[in-house]
Parts: sequence; structure tokens; C-alpha cells
Amino acid sequence: VSPDGQFVVILENDGYYSYKPGSTYKDYEEYRKNNPEKSAIHVIDIPTQKVVARYDARYSRADTAFSEDSRYLAILSNNELKVIDTMQEFREIPLFLSGRKDLYFFSMEFSTDGQRLLASGYGEAHLFDIPDGKYLLTIKEKARFKNKYGAGSSTNILGKIESTAKEFLGR
Repeated sequence: VSPDGQFVVILENDGYYSYKPGSTYKDYEEYRKNNPEKSAIHVIDIPTQKVVARYDARYSRADTAFSEDSRYLAILSNNELKVIDTMQEFREIPLFLSGRKDLYFFSMEFSTDGQRLLASGYGEAHLFDIPDGKYLLTIKEKARFKNKYGAGSSTNILGKIESTAKEFLGR
């Protein structure tokens, strides 16, 4: 659910409905009644209970993040990262990394002013300027750490570089 309570994002993949935090069974019933499509990310306007945007989702996973003012919605799906401007008729702001076709991120966080997005995964964090859709910089892990159970390396770079990430995000 967006911070201002205006929108809820619902993911359905191959007939499977995923509840997002804050959504209810009524959201699901409304969604099923009005949207027979499958494998999609739907943005629903809560007051009108209407789907205001729909995006294809080929995979069983999609991550979303809203800016604090609810203006921007970041969607990571199909190895693509896009930002949607909810105040400009859901205009899509594509984000690209030069020389990279696929993007593999696990965490996304907007700056407090909503002007920057930090996306991280596989030992890298990438910072984007949202109004321009411009890539700003990449922060890389210098070493990989085993998690406490020894079952592999952690991919949560945001946790490891928290102070640096907060500085870039203005927190």
C-alpha cells in the first residue's frame, strides 16, 4: 500500500494471488471480479477500487517500493527496473545501467525526498536519479560474507553498507 493510502499493488502469477502488506480479501475479490488476466502486476486506486495500471510479470516474483510522498512507484520484474510516476498518468521512467541487459536486485529504497532510488543485489548497489531516469553510481562489496549458518553468501548489501547508503539517500 502506498504511504498515502491511495494505491495498493497486487501481484498475480499464473493464477496465484499474492497478498501484499495492507491488502485485504476485499482487495482480492475486487481484483478477481474486474481483472481476469494472470501473470501481471496491478496498481489499484483504493478509493475507486479500480485498476489504474497493469504491467506484465513473466516470473513468479516482483518487488515494489513507493517513495514516501507516494509519487513514485518502483517495480522490479522480468529483470527490468522501472519507476512509475503516479502523478503523471502512470508515466513510465525506465532505468538502465550501461552495458547491462538484465538487472538482479533484491532491495529498493527511495531517498526521503523521493528523488533518488537505491537498488541492490548480488553485491552491488546502484543509485539512480528518478526525475531524469539517470544512473548515478555503483557501490560494490569488497568481500563476501558467509551468513551465520554457513549456507552461502549474503546478498543484502544494503545492510552491510547502511551508513553509506543512508548518506546517499539523505537519511
